[in-house]
Amino acid sequence: MAKQGRKARGRTPISPDRTPISTPIAQNEVAVTPHHQSTNNHDRSLHAAFPMKKESYDNVHSPFFLHSADHPGLSIVTHTLDGTNYNNWSIAMRMSLHAKNKLSFVDGSLPRPDLDDTLFKIWSRCNSMVNAWVLNVVNKEIYDSILYYEDAVEMWNDLYLRFRVSNLPRKYQLEQSIMTLKQENLDLSTYYTKKKTLWEQLANTRTTTVKRCNCDHVKELIEEAETSKSFSSLWV
Repeated sequence: MAKQGRKARGRTPISPDRTPISTPIAQNEVAVTPHHQSTNNHDRSLHAAFPMKKESYDNVHSPFFLHSADHPGLSIVTHTLDGTNYNNWSIAMRMSLHAKNKLSFVDGSLPRPDLDDTLFKIWSRCNSMVNAWVLNVVNKEIYDSILYYEDAVEMWNDLYLRFRVSNLPRKYQLEQSIMTLKQENLDLSTYYTKKKTLWEQLANTRTTTVKRCNCDHVKELIEEAETSKSFSSLWV
């Protein structure tokens, strides 16, 4: 009988309709919650107290991430903008800013948040860093003219409007340089490289709104144009 009594104390009482009856917990007993249920409840309480942000600032893929090597005195390109080399300078700058995931600060895709936005402080910090990087790679005259811009996109657009080579005098100058460049005492490789650079600069002066096309006919036309350039370079 004693053994049966001990077994009965270990079982959950059953009502006549077979439904378990809840019993109060004794003072010297502890209620045990299943581990997974306790963890889920803990996670939910943490989420309520600290809601997850859409993107972590410490994520290297975030545009707000700043590496420990990033600082305001950094020169991210080797060339200094002097007004005559904008095309090459801007290409190098875009590559460097893209590599640092900061291109969105100058192309307008990450605009300034509102002052009461939680992102404003971190955005402002990164924006100031990009401003410093641009100022570090322009000459003194250009530096003074863009220093007072607050947003990097405004600084970038000002340089674009001023120095983007798309005017007729510059095109004429490049075309004349292509026509008058002679091999003389240059080896063929050096001569062709100089000529190709001029061709690329001339091509970069053209502003086009036509969408890119990869059709075979266009590829043939491009190859034919490149061949013509090569022949004209060799015969001049």
